[in-house]
Amino acid sequence: MPDPLWINANAGSPAYTAAELRQAMALALTYGGRAMGARGGVRPGGTQLQVSLAGSTITVQPGVACVDPGLTTPQGPYWVALPVAETPGPLAAADATNPRKDIVILRVYDNDEDSSGLRLARSEYLVGVAAASPSEPAVPAGAIRLGTIDVPASPGAPAVTDRRPFVVGSGGILPVRDQAERDALSAYAGLHVWRLDLGRVEVNDGTGGVGAWRGAAVSRQKFTAVGAATWSKPLGAKSVLVQCQGGGGAGGGATTNVAGSSNLGGGGGGGCYAEELLDAATLPASVTVTVGGGGAAVSGANGNAGATSSFGAFVSAGGGGGGPMRGTGNAPFGIDGGAGGTTGTGTLFAGSAGEGGWGDAHLGYGGAGGTSHLGGGGKGTRTLGQPGTAAGVAGNNYGGGGSGGVTAGTGAAVAGGAGAPGIVIVTTYF
Repeated sequence: MPDPLWINANAGSPAYTAAELRQAMALALTYGGRAMGARGGVRPGGTQLQVSLAGSTITVQPGVACVDPGLTTPQGPYWVALPVAETPGPLAAADATNPRKDIVILRVYDNDEDSSGLRLARSEYLVGVAAASPSEPAVPAGAIRLGTIDVPASPGAPAVTDRRPFVVGSGGILPVRDQAERDALSAYAGLHVWRLDLGRVEVNDGTGGVGAWRGAAVSRQKFTAVGAATWSKPLGAKSVLVQCQGGGGAGGGATTNVAGSSNLGGGGGGGCYAEELLDAATLPASVTVTVGGGGAAVSGANGNAGATSSFGAFVSAGGGGGGPMRGTGNAPFGIDGGAGGTTGTGTLFAGSAGEGGWGDAHLGYGGAGGTSHLGGGGKGTRTLGQPGTAAGVAGNNYGGGGSGGVTAGTGAAVAGGAGAPGIVIVTTYF
């Protein structure tokens, strides 16, 4: 019957062998494919067990690691501490004709398991065979590779490549150097890795194979140029978050005016916003992306509506309405702003309506532009007496409505503020 850790002994029971202690301590480390084992590797951080080369001197820095020989089914992993730097050997002389690949390893010897006559751990230097296309020496059982030394034919300069695998506590995020190292893992559902080559976290969903790995956002494209463009589906995409912001409407303008009256425009509406998380399998290889422009400003006329932004037929967001213009008046009057964008496809967030304007025989106020989910409206305009004119202010990125223009007393026509263009953001998850 197995003995749980840790229980005081009574009359010599329980007693733990070294093998039993190693087996139980495997619980604390990353799974390595054996029930009683763990992934072999160096603890991440700093220069632990890193290999360096100065002249012909090879140095291995101090550090801690796990070595899992797996020579027998129940053999547990070894926790190894290298308290001081070691020099496992001088670099062998280069071949005069061909290059060579050497390796540096951390190795555990345990006579109970390997009949080596030794009970220790140490770094070792293994010399490869010079060849036109050299191969590294095989990593022996009971060892992990720390580095590769490429030795060119004499008189070239040798170079060290860091090859340390990493091990973390059970359930931790495991650093891996590339896809090949990730795919060689004994993966399980929920295993998280940090891809050092890509700078992202990936998680295994337990379904098996390369397709079991799902990553954080790795491809975020922002389409800001008004008009059509093409999005291409990346290889291995799992899901795609699409965010569309429609263009903002322009504010209404103001016409040429005479003394004792005013005319003005209402603010343009903010564009609609839409988003949706799509299954990448349902998407074609490419999708047309359209960025809707903001409504154009017009002098002495109603403002133009903003245009629709879309991701094919999958997600779309309509533009905000243009602000209307109120003709000359001398009695107190008001005018509404343009409608906020409300139409589209996906999960919709309506834009705000433009603010209304007001005027009388002496003063005028052009309504502020409506806000969108991603942009503010242009501020309202006013005159402080006659004569006075104020053109509208453009909406802010992305999708904000422009404000209305105003003319009080004698003055030329002015335009409302232009609406801000929209944007389409496409984020791919792997």
